[in-house]
Amino acid sequence: MFIKRFNLKDSIRNLEISDIDFTKLNVLVGTSGAGKTTIMTALFSITRIADGESSPADSWSIEFIDNDNKEIIWSGRFSGEIDLDKEDNDIAELIEEKIIIDGIVVLEKKDGKTTLNNNPLPVLDKYKSNVYLLREDDELMSIYQAMQSIIIVQNDSRAHVSEASIPIMSKKLPKKVGAFFKKNKDSSINDYCSIYNDLDCRSKIFFAKQYDKEKFDEFLFVYTSIFSNVDCINIKKYNGVKKQNGIQMQHGFHLNLKLNDGTIVEQEDISSGMFKTMMLLSDLMFSSKFTVLLIDEVENSLGVNCLPDIIQEIKSSDFQCIISTHHPKIINDIPPKNWLIVSREKGNISASKSTEIINSTSHHDKFIQLINSCIFRGEDQ
Repeated sequence: MFIKRFNLKDSIRNLEISDIDFTKLNVLVGTSGAGKTTIMTALFSITRIADGESSPADSWSIEFIDNDNKEIIWSGRFSGEIDLDKEDNDIAELIEEKIIIDGIVVLEKKDGKTTLNNNPLPVLDKYKSNVYLLREDDELMSIYQAMQSIIIVQNDSRAHVSEASIPIMSKKLPKKVGAFFKKNKDSSINDYCSIYNDLDCRSKIFFAKQYDKEKFDEFLFVYTSIFSNVDCINIKKYNGVKKQNGIQMQHGFHLNLKLNDGTIVEQEDISSGMFKTMMLLSDLMFSSKFTVLLIDEVENSLGVNCLPDIIQEIKSSDFQCIISTHHPKIINDIPPKNWLIVSREKGNISASKSTEIINSTSHHDKFIQLINSCIFRGEDQ
């Protein structure tokens, strides 16, 4: 997947994100409160809509290239009239939805009627998107799969930052992954992730170590280059992990680090910086070429020693990355042509290129040029 452009309007919060155009590498920069995290959250909200969630009073449009290289424009609008579902979550009717594939309107919902290739459809669930409801349809399946390719890393992303938790997986997943590598002996973990979107960052480490020694060794080399006191990463599998209701139904696994002096550091004792670095490297090195990786405030929890390698992996990635940052070192390390300077005027958030800096012949530090630029300060260029 490759996101070309998107916009979103939240009528409840009187918030509007104007059209933002993306390239392969995108760095959101701007003053605190400008809207960088809001942009990340808005993109994540669109993925949740694709996964069947309701988003009251929101309207959106997103243009992207799906995993089959088709040009997609998907837009929609939820009502502002809020209902409650069985769990007392706010929901609203999706009153408009349109899917355009390679310039042709394939699906449209409007005035209470939905058509697919000009054929009327019954009302399946008025609160959910048709991208979700029709995800098994041959024509729309690749759109749903593309939206599942988006990975977002925020400060509260459990898989990336909660070193004390034990990841749980279904009994079927290890069998499914094992069967794939048994059938496709020369495949990599990236090949698996190109077909299936069911592995989070920790699961990628677990299965890469089992089935893709070459890629895991490369991952370990990068990690131990950052943390030179680490010798190896060990993984312990638990069978039949007890859930809260006491039923033993699922599997889990636990990571630890072996240091050069033989000391074992259990997962819950791994520092937040070392743990997050490991998880980010997992997504950067093991994900599929169709991935879109969103990292909000990439520098959070990472030490100065971690940042250069993480940024280098982001810059050399095969897939699209959208990151936000305040950090001078990161901003200086990434060319201005990749910056999107975020600004806010009342409830309107926009992001634009800074031709003032891109075309500058100044020898001053790029970060200094940024914070002194008209667009960063909210002045007309």
